[in-house]
Amino acid sequence: MKLRTVILVGAAVVVLVGGGIAAWLYSSLDGMVARAIEESLSQTTGTKCSVGSVSIKLATGEGVVRRLRIGNPKGFSPVSAVEIEEVGFDLDVATLRQEPVVVDHVRIAASQVHFEVDPAGKANLDVIRKHAAGVPADPDPVRIRIKKLDVAAGNIEADLSAMGGKPERVQLDAFTMSNVGGKNGATPDVIAQALVSELTSHAAKAVAREGMMRAIDEKTGGLGSKVRGFFGK
Repeated sequence: MKLRTVILVGAAVVVLVGGGIAAWLYSSLDGMVARAIEESLSQTTGTKCSVGSVSIKLATGEGVVRRLRIGNPKGFSPVSAVEIEEVGFDLDVATLRQEPVVVDHVRIAASQVHFEVDPAGKANLDVIRKHAAGVPADPDPVRIRIKKLDVAAGNIEADLSAMGGKPERVQLDAFTMSNVGGKNGATPDVIAQALVSELTSHAAKAVAREGMMRAIDEKTGGLGSKVRGFFGK
């Protein structure tokens, strides 16, 4: 079931009932949204994704997703590729039945990105990116407009041991995106591509700043340049 459908059905039923039943439905709605996010992310990334909890206040449109995990692709170490402790959002509830659905503000708390390269120079994040690009488009996609998206500073844990490097930790600088999706909104896959592009651009700057890829080039005869290419550098 689509995320918007889950929220709309839950809101409608809550409005029609009261007391303990309404409280139970609120908690059930949070669980349904969590499962919808897990299913959607797992399909998009081709990895096992999980959500610790979801809390949505239908009256105000405020919501929080906690302990979001995107797993590593097959063939890489059994850790999460991305860990985000909290994603807060302010949804314009009045637009749920409209196009586009408007999200006033998204706040992504400090994230932990695990960047890993195999002996052939294939990057885990690149595998995820390519899988997402090949997922068939939704025949009836919702269009979304995000007025402001803030990503807090985080860390990149780089495992370059397969290429002769040592584990490195690089700071991922905070950044902000505005009017994501434009006036008419964009489909979720386009929104995701825009965020991934911005995220990898900032990651590239962080890696280049540390001179990490240059060191790998010296040890492996240029394989670091292949990894740099993943970041668009």
